[in-house]
Amino acid sequence: MMKNITNNFCNTYQPIKALLICQKQGGDDGNEEHSIYVESYDIGKFGKPINAHPLTFKETLQLSRLFQAS
Repeated sequence: MMKNITNNFCNTYQPIKALLICQKQGGDDGNEEHSIYVESYDIGKFGKPINAHPLTFKETLQLSRLFQAS
């Protein structure tokens, strides 16, 4: 059943880009600082992620502003 859902989704929407967003919380030393890592992927044939591209700090800030826009 899941395979049909995946195939239907890819045939309907044909994604071209994926974002991987990771957040690392501060360590056990009481430091509350969080770090964010964002990586962009192109979506290739059969929905496979290819061409990984880590976003620069400036690109990450622009993406953050985009998500906060109403």
